[in-house]
Amino acid sequence: MTPRKQRQQTKADLAEIYVEDMARRMGCDYTRADGKHPYIDGYIQMNDGVLGVLHLIAVQVKSGESNVLRSKRRFLFINAKPQHILKWQRSTTPVILVWVDLVDDRAKTYALWGDPRRGKAGRSAISINKRSFFDGRAYQKLLELARDRPVPRIHKLPLRPSTLRDVKQQAWEFYSNWRREGSISPVFGEIVVTRRAWTHITRVSASQRMINHKLPLLPCAREVLETAKRPYFLRRLQCVRGRPGASVKVERKYYALRGLHTSPFRADAIVEVVVEVTRFRGHKVTSLYSLSEHRRRDHKETQMGNV
Repeated sequence: MTPRKQRQQTKADLAEIYVEDMARRMGCDYTRADGKHPYIDGYIQMNDGVLGVLHLIAVQVKSGESNVLRSKRRFLFINAKPQHILKWQRSTTPVILVWVDLVDDRAKTYALWGDPRRGKAGRSAISINKRSFFDGRAYQKLLELARDRPVPRIHKLPLRPSTLRDVKQQAWEFYSNWRREGSISPVFGEIVVTRRAWTHITRVSASQRMINHKLPLLPCAREVLETAKRPYFLRRLQCVRGRPGASVKVERKYYALRGLHTSPFRADAIVEVVVEVTRFRGHKVTSLYSLSEHRRRDHKETQMGNV
């Protein structure tokens, strides 16, 4: 690597460190991207206390005067590849572009942010308002950008057993394959599918009618788990396990992922998949916990009640 490229890489790292620091100062979590998508550098997670929702915003970071195509009285025009602009505009996850002006004196370093949806097709620039500072002042606007994401539509069909006796057999065959293959969530990453979720769905206290209704929805639940990008926070539990003197603090958080299932023969329904995130001794395990179905009318009333 040439010295010039090394300096450019160092500046890019410093810019992303600055963006991560600003995101945490706003009370958000920041996760760096895995590098598979060159048009995304990281993700901001915002906890919406009003809706009880965990929002996700993708971030592209640029820095230095070399990325400024031109400057006007109110706007900067930041260099961006046309194919990247198209990707940002088509993304189901909100995306922001952050430009960092790195100065030797860190106290004078600042960042501006903009919405890539302002970019025009075929152009190679994104306009950013010179007053759109990426700091605590941006929190409310970022929250408004992240809100109002539609519930994704489910394309897979439920299982269609010929008789009620075949429900469990077909569902168990599907679930066994799912356990072997696992799932990757765009929000939580790797999801562990264990026998525990099956036991919870088919528990003794549940009626046979409810069990026979939930089991055919397993293909829909898997699609929701692997495609939904908006988690809804449900609750948080803490407990201490083990003997005195060798106890372990365990924290469990429960999130819901939702998808819309439509059918010509019945009312639209929201398929809700519950995910459990367990933390203990610095480890984190994310696993499938349960699933349920709600009429779309009930789902809307629940959302309005949370507001």
